Amino acid sequence: QVADAESTGVLSSHALKRTILKILITNDLNGTIIVRDDEARIIRAFETLDRDKRGYLDAEFLREVMTSMGDRFSTEEVAEMISASAEPETGRVYYEDFAALMAVDDPIS
Repeated sequence: QVADAESTGVLSSHALKRTILKILITNDLNGTIIVRDDEARIIRAFETLDRDKRGYLDAEFLREVMTSMGDRFSTEEVAEMISASAEPETGRVYYEDFAALMAVDDPIS
């Protein structure tokens, strides 16, 4: 849920990041199936979490964000996502590579 219980008219970055991650992983927003975005949109979503603009996120950081903030993912969901996307040697998730896997082949304009 992006909106706070009491609306202030301001969107918290914490709530936005949490929602973006959930949509990226499940393609589901409050029971509505979301059509996957194109690669550029997915990359922009991950860039919001990459404060240092390194091009990757540490798997442990993603695990922490996804299991401790707001609508938490299960340990199994997070493990599946990380095992599919993190480099085994470094534990890094290069989000451009991940976005290429998650993006639709022919995005709807």
